[in-house]
Amino acid sequence: MNLFKKVVAVALLPAVLLGCGDYGSNSDKKENTDEIEIFSPHTGNEVFENEIAPQQVQSPYRSFILGSEKYYVWTSRLNVRSAPDIQSNNIVGALGLNDEVLVVKEIEGTVFVEIQILSTDEEIAPADAYYVSKDYLSTKKNEQRQSENRSRYFMIQNVATEKMRVYEKQCDDGACAHKMILEADIAVGERSDDRATMTVLGSFNVTKWYKFYQDGAGLYPSWYHPDYPPMPGPGESVRQWTKSKVMPRGKGNVRGAFGWYTAHVGPDSRSQWTHGTLGWGSDKTKYIDVTRGFFSNLFTDPRSHGCTRTDNETIAFVRQLIEVGTPIIKVYAIEAMGDPSLSRYPQKSQTWSYILTKNGSRTDGEKADRAEVLARGTSSDRWLEEGVYTVDTYPDAKTFSSGKKGARKSKNGNVYALDKSDMRGVFLIDQGLLVNYAHPSELSTGGYGRNSFPSFVVAKGSPTYVLP
Repeated sequence: MNLFKKVVAVALLPAVLLGCGDYGSNSDKKENTDEIEIFSPHTGNEVFENEIAPQQVQSPYRSFILGSEKYYVWTSRLNVRSAPDIQSNNIVGALGLNDEVLVVKEIEGTVFVEIQILSTDEEIAPADAYYVSKDYLSTKKNEQRQSENRSRYFMIQNVATEKMRVYEKQCDDGACAHKMILEADIAVGERSDDRATMTVLGSFNVTKWYKFYQDGAGLYPSWYHPDYPPMPGPGESVRQWTKSKVMPRGKGNVRGAFGWYTAHVGPDSRSQWTHGTLGWGSDKTKYIDVTRGFFSNLFTDPRSHGCTRTDNETIAFVRQLIEVGTPIIKVYAIEAMGDPSLSRYPQKSQTWSYILTKNGSRTDGEKADRAEVLARGTSSDRWLEEGVYTVDTYPDAKTFSSGKKGARKSKNGNVYALDKSDMRGVFLIDQGLLVNYAHPSELSTGGYGRNSFPSFVVAKGSPTYVLP
């Protein structure tokens, strides 16, 4: 690419990459801390709020056997409060799926019961008494939910190093090493003085999946839609994805900026999703790599308005793995290795064959696994692209460089240029564990609350580790 073409591509990058986080639709902007208490007061998440115990659905006025019968948490997450009312300042923790409690007292005129906690791996702050909503307690374990896909995997995004990693969970607490099954590059929110465009840290869950997502204002039209003009072909430049001829009715900023699949996350995610990008599968990581280029970073910060963006093959593979409800944890951490020999990772990569189809635009549409598409009998006239994705299964830690030196280069471990003194603890990338980690106070947090993490990612004890 000659110098003129490079400069043109750089000039177009802000329009292409900064569209995340402002969708022009009230329905897309409803997530904030106050509204969590209105819409999801008992679980903190709109998905989990509907996971009411069957006995409660059948008999909402049932009485509990007090002090002797064991009850199980039926939902994936249940807020524990220090008082039997809905206030933002009385949540002292959360119980997990199938945790065990006794009901001590029913609180008349409310949905709350006072409980004694018998068994949990979660951290609950001390309080004189604990209260939960009775709607989510059952006399039986939720075996179906326990066996579902979303209990099997979780994702950690390290904003500092712009890396996304998916792990297969090996235990429900931090006493074991989890297995990394995917490592991939992401582009995060750009640096700004007011932090408005920077990626928000925290513990979240996937709340919705969309195929070929489009923002509410239509500024970033769907990658594919049956009523839209054809997309630019594989290998085309950034500029081709911004031309009016590829936009519906000639209107829009960038065609396909959200890529093939988009995961909405909550709670309190500030509308920062995890999604693909423009381009085709055969373009591989082209439109992620461009954010690391010398010319890109010389003239502008070519990142997003907070979303975490990856290439389309990666997001298709992620969609294949994780379902609604899967934990996504966003950290800003120094990376380390619990086992520098990486003896648990003899295979550095594997392959995944896919067929991207037209089915399900703007819905939780058809997944792309080749074997599954063929088994469903999806006809080839519905195919958009087929290919083979090389899945990186080998953990590769990035070195942390303090201050502006860390953020100056494209491939760094400190994209927001924090000082070493701002950092707390480390992230063991080969084990999916956080060791004495806390979010840097300089960065914004959302999700379930500052430094609130699932118990299975918080390392127990004081494990040894090696920095890269």
